[in-house]
Amino acid sequence: MPNTRRQQVLDEASRLIHGPREKEYGPPAENFRRAGQILHELLPDGPCAGGELAVLALIATKLARMQHSPNVLDHYADLTGYIAILWELRMGEIEK
Repeated sequence: MPNTRRQQVLDEASRLIHGPREKEYGPPAENFRRAGQILHELLPDGPCAGGELAVLALIATKLARMQHSPNVLDHYADLTGYIAILWELRMGEIEK
């Protein structure tokens, strides 16, 4: 497999979501469920704030950070990881 910037982002995202991030924050579904509950407490009249909404909020945060610092690998790696977790949630591969 060629060592391209594309591959670098994918490798870093895989390393993070299968290693330190899960050890630091717990399983993704559990972590995003907690975040969704917090969002619901903060926005009680807002939309249902389940795990998917929590992931979307993090995606929005990363996109905002990228506007300020577009050349930071961490932004791209985290976004890739968030998208993978969102896909698992939506496909029912991990509990919502």
